[in-house]
Amino acid sequence: MIKLGSVSVPGQDKNGDQKQNQDCTLEFYDGDLAIIVVCDGAGSKTFGGVGSDYLCRVLVRHLRIAKPSDYVIFEETIHRAIDRFRCVIKRLCRQKNLHVTLEDFASTLMICCRQIYSDRISNYCAHIGDGAIFYLDSTFESAEFVSLPENGEYANQTYFVTDKNWRDHLRIHSPPEGALNLILMTDGVTPMALKNNEPFFDFVRPLMLFLNNSSSAEGSHSLSKMLGSQKSMAISTDDKSVGWLIN
Repeated sequence: MIKLGSVSVPGQDKNGDQKQNQDCTLEFYDGDLAIIVVCDGAGSKTFGGVGSDYLCRVLVRHLRIAKPSDYVIFEETIHRAIDRFRCVIKRLCRQKNLHVTLEDFASTLMICCRQIYSDRISNYCAHIGDGAIFYLDSTFESAEFVSLPENGEYANQTYFVTDKNWRDHLRIHSPPEGALNLILMTDGVTPMALKNNEPFFDFVRPLMLFLNNSSSAEGSHSLSKMLGSQKSMAISTDDKSVGWLIN
């Protein structure tokens, strides 16, 4: 049985007040196809949150239609979805005479897709920017595959789907079939979950065990409370989003 879920909580400003959440998460599961998307809208941009929300919906819609059966189809679908996102945003800015550009809708991208067949399982993931994706073994004690954050010249810089050279920073992978458990997280969570560019299992394993042993509602509620706690905000005041799939 698959457990699929996601949560997103807003960060805090310098006064300790809640910020407007620029992250967005979305998941889909129909028995044969499982999709999780986690996007982080740039807080420094006017419509980063709008961008992350629309990007999530465009990606899930394209993958639901394509139902990618191999790596090539997955790659082509991701490219088409991002092209569609960029085209619609540009057209909206022109038609509505908005005094903004595509770059004002900047968002990172993390997406994991699992296609389930009678005799095999296919895993695919795509990643632009910071945040991280972990594919874990059945005990949650080791990583089968990791996609690390990609930052720019400075630690607080990253890459977005709205960049002109976004294709240069799109990373697409096909993790091992046996990697049945996964977790995606934005950069508000990576300070807790990454250590020396490796999963920090003192954080990751208890979290995955809890989500595995909890109902969807209980797991989401408790994780949201933890990510929004003052202890968590003391580590990072960024918005915090997590998506997970546990087999």
